Amino acid sequence: MNTEYQFKLRVHIISVILLIGTISTIIVPVSGDDDTIGNNNSLIPVEIALMIDNTGPLQYFWPGFSAASSIAVDYLNDNQEVYEFSISNYDTQCDYSVAESIAQDIISDGVELVVGAMCSGASKGANEALSSAGIPHISPASTDPELSNISEYPGFFRLALSDGYQGIALAEIASNFTSPALIHMTNSYAVNIAESFEDSWLDSGKSLCTNPIEVFESQVDFSDESQIVANNSCDSAILITYSTEGAGIIEELANQGWSGQIFGSDGMSSTALANVISDSSLLDGIITLNANSHFSQDSDYSESSNKLLEFQEECSNNSDCATGIFTPEVFDAVTLIGEAFILSDYSNETLEDSIRYVGYQWEGVSSEITFNENNGDVAGNGFSVFQLIYNSTNSTVYQDFKHSISTESLVEGFNFETDSPLYGLDVYHMLEFGLKEIVQIALLHPITGVVSQYSPGFIASAKIATHHLNRQQEDYWFDIVEYDSACSSFTAGNSAQSIIDDGINLVIGPFCSGAVWEANDLLYNQEGIPHISPTSTNPDLSTFDGFFRVVPTDDWMGNALSVSMNLSGSSSPAMVKLNEDWGHDVQQRFYHDWTNNGNTVCTDENGSDVNIQYLVGQIQIISQVLQSKLLALAVMAWLSSLQTI
Repeated sequence: MNTEYQFKLRVHIISVILLIGTISTIIVPVSGDDDTIGNNNSLIPVEIALMIDNTGPLQYFWPGFSAASSIAVDYLNDNQEVYEFSISNYDTQCDYSVAESIAQDIISDGVELVVGAMCSGASKGANEALSSAGIPHISPASTDPELSNISEYPGFFRLALSDGYQGIALAEIASNFTSPALIHMTNSYAVNIAESFEDSWLDSGKSLCTNPIEVFESQVDFSDESQIVANNSCDSAILITYSTEGAGIIEELANQGWSGQIFGSDGMSSTALANVISDSSLLDGIITLNANSHFSQDSDYSESSNKLLEFQEECSNNSDCATGIFTPEVFDAVTLIGEAFILSDYSNETLEDSIRYVGYQWEGVSSEITFNENNGDVAGNGFSVFQLIYNSTNSTVYQDFKHSISTESLVEGFNFETDSPLYGLDVYHMLEFGLKEIVQIALLHPITGVVSQYSPGFIASAKIATHHLNRQQEDYWFDIVEYDSACSSFTAGNSAQSIIDDGINLVIGPFCSGAVWEANDLLYNQEGIPHISPTSTNPDLSTFDGFFRVVPTDDWMGNALSVSMNLSGSSSPAMVKLNEDWGHDVQQRFYHDWTNNGNTVCTDENGSDVNIQYLVGQIQIISQVLQSKLLALAVMAWLSSLQTI
């Protein structure tokens, strides 16, 4: 690349003043002359190597791959005026050794952006050479589960769903059964799915009714295999085959008198089964799985994605693209690696890290893409579960959609906490405005402790808030950094000191009233850092300088109870309170306001106010104490249903 037109970003730490106080930010300005961006007619040439198959078993699909890559390059070039992207094709012949040799040619040619290979074997061979040179690559179509092993295949990313995920999904839909038979073909497609199913099934503590049963592609006699299923009292059968072989197995199982539940992989997920089976009624009730390929034009996603609509229009008007396979994935791979290059060129991040940053909740045309934090896999669009229904009236078979399964729900590593605001960065916005100032916000919340179960909700809402902030203005990138308060003054104090040491001056929390004392002393009294609590309700906190909250105090809750009781016409309530600070504060304010208005509470046989205290889980004791001698319902019992901290 021509270094005369390269420009990088320097990272500086500065302090700026915001309305609510002094905050520490990280500035990432663009270096170079002012007229470099958008004003220089000399574009920087950037070459992308496309490893496709002009010869070999996939040669018939290369025109579609090539057409989709051309559409992608046009999209990259139309959306910015700094780089001129282009595609160079390299033929791997869908072969490991050839792909390894071709990858060496790419390295020798000085090309550092690589899309491909298409075949899994070719991707393995290409990775052997590319990873040694530190060059990452994105495959649009390779599905072998072995490629998920990042230690074996470093720098490898893919946009096609791993075959292994289908095996996990099959185990999920068959989970109500206890002893299935696993029947699969011997080709790599079926073996990969079968091994994944077996691993997932056995890991759940269940067992198969017999050893996995192998069948061969184009096999016609399945009597021996079906006899094994019938003889071992299998309650279900998992068929990982194509339609013809699957139909033959279904017929023979019926001949053996076996009537268990049948599940089929995507190779059987079609009403075409009815065309290759002698008795279509045998298909009734079979449950099949189908991987969702890519977004359809009438999906909810398409309504908000101009990129998807643009690709669909361009692809439908190109006969090679329209009749091709994996063309959405090719488009996404080319545009994603191009955008990742832009980020790496601007920020001095590595290309591999930049692929991960860009590939986070990235709006692709094949799916919304987030790369797994543990490898280069994507979740794709998940799976659809269908049930085949036989209509005896007209002897037809149709598919009844049951439900969808998301890959994120099956596989760990897709819903991870990001550690950099560069995740999900819009590189075109960055080109126009430069990288924003990175502003960190400390979330001092109960990651551990008595209310830690609410922590995920706090995190999620904070992330939504920063996402909203980042979209509403063009000057800052807000980023959440988590610190544990543990609902404890001691822990919150230690975390407050860590926040100060880390130079963060925007603080949300603590979330528990008892945790505020030490945190406020360190944050505001010693450092002048104000903080806002979303949930702390103790009335004493109203006197704390630098402390803000967005919930009413317990005083106000007691007052509101008094007002509502007056309006309801109640005259003699019992008081029932949770035996902790919150319950005490609310009860005191209620009693004060209630009696000052000339009201009374009910009394016991000794003339004392009924004021019952309880611990969490003691509601039954309360009801026994109250019984029927009270003149009104215990209004404070209502408080026990409130979720407060």
